Amino acid sequence: MLGKLRDRWEKPPSDRKLRAALAEMADEISRYGVFNLLLSDSRSLYCYRSTNLVWLTRRAPFRAATLLDDDLTVDFAKHTSPSDVVTIVATRPLTKDEEWQPVPKSTLVAFRDGEMSGA
Repeated sequence: MLGKLRDRWEKPPSDRKLRAALAEMADEISRYGVFNLLLSDSRSLYCYRSTNLVWLTRRAPFRAATLLDDDLTVDFAKHTSPSDVVTIVATRPLTKDEEWQPVPKSTLVAFRDGEMSGA
């Protein structure tokens, strides 16, 4: 993918053009089988779901969350500031007391500064 993007543009494209190109390539690749993608350009995190991909955004007021696969609870209020926005993307939910959202199937989404964006 990176080689094709480099061949397409000499200079970095606009966010909109990059997102469209990534979506087109991800759709094409996913026709060959399972293809989940996490790719960052240092400003945005691009995510594409073929099978399993979920996300969760945490923001103030932060609270505790318990891991699904371990008896461990983390109080995120102790590790964040009131202005933090944190998004986690994973193949399955990681905590049992938070509401994880599925990335829409066969769709490219982007997150910037912790928020879903129209990047």
